[in-house]
Amino acid sequence: MSSHVDYRQSLKRIIAVASAAVPCTAFFCAARPLRPKIEMRLACVGRCVSGASVPVHITLVNRSGLPLQLDPLGLGGIMLARFYVGLAGGSRGPNGSIRLNANGRWKIPPVLPGSKAVASDGVLPPGQSEHWLGGYALTNLYDITIPGRYRFAIRSNYGLYLVRRKVWREGRAMAIGLHYFLPGVWSKRSLKPSERVSTGLLSNFTSLVVSAPYHGATAGALVPVEGRVPHFLGAGARALHIELAGPAAPDPGPATVQAFFASNLPRAAMIKLAGDPQTDFAAVQVTGPSMDGEVVLAKLPKPHYVAYISKALAPLTAYGKWLLKHPPKKLPKKTYTLKPGVEYQYAVPINLSCQYDMSLAGTYRVRVELAHPKIWSNWIKVKVPQ
Repeated sequence: MSSHVDYRQSLKRIIAVASAAVPCTAFFCAARPLRPKIEMRLACVGRCVSGASVPVHITLVNRSGLPLQLDPLGLGGIMLARFYVGLAGGSRGPNGSIRLNANGRWKIPPVLPGSKAVASDGVLPPGQSEHWLGGYALTNLYDITIPGRYRFAIRSNYGLYLVRRKVWREGRAMAIGLHYFLPGVWSKRSLKPSERVSTGLLSNFTSLVVSAPYHGATAGALVPVEGRVPHFLGAGARALHIELAGPAAPDPGPATVQAFFASNLPRAAMIKLAGDPQTDFAAVQVTGPSMDGEVVLAKLPKPHYVAYISKALAPLTAYGKWLLKHPPKKLPKKTYTLKPGVEYQYAVPINLSCQYDMSLAGTYRVRVELAHPKIWSNWIKVKVPQ
């Protein structure tokens, strides 16, 4: 009995030595899946202001000997390559884990937008790379508003599979032989567990420093707008007035509004300002969003549909919640004289998205209240694009 055992052990040692010394043949490797060599690189700007939208750029490099097919998305007669991604383990911010914002909770799992370069069939040939110019809008999905340093990486939500799937090319389905496939949420259901050769792709770690929205008192809180008569003062207005103005939320900057002051009093008006919105304004209110095309039925004067306006307060960001527990320090204020009928611009734009979660697309309504004296501004609409 022992001789048979010794014989089997000797045979196993001979096979092991032969496998290491001889190149892989079909006999030894038919059951072993090919190891993919696909790299995912991640890069972004090193610094941004709290509330800004910062895209990170992704590059896929196929160093394998086989093509890589990405989850296809049919659009207008062409196929766009896409894949689903999320934050990798170990991604951290100054207050611990990085949490999803309202848009991220609604769009789980996040999908990287279609690539225009890999547009014919969604296949990345061996030895080639693909760069997503549009990037992955990390700050549009995650709350990265607390000032400090963030360290993050991304991973594909699904593993790599070794398959023989047909691809859509030149208007018909064509076979490209054995290749790797990075599926999406729907195409994954048609794959066999035995076809998976990797748990997924993991990028490198990169850092982002988020700075506070304001930097204390400014040299001049109010700047006169030369040659402009305040258009927002009505004929009957005889008081100090605040008017907000602002475009759609810019990209990649934060959503902001600009405040203008004017007085229609018979004498000069006096106000005290520090030049820091967190000190000069007692409250900033943001409601919404209202979606484009949303309507509600009004009964008077007769039943008709009107545009729906959401009056629910937008949720606070992590930084907005932090401000409730850590009110800003009082700063020295200067006295400013507002001449009657002259328009003045508040020097610092008011950052809205650092304090309120405006990640969902739609139209928000905004107004602010001056701290001293207590005066509310008008409501203004700020549209956040898709």
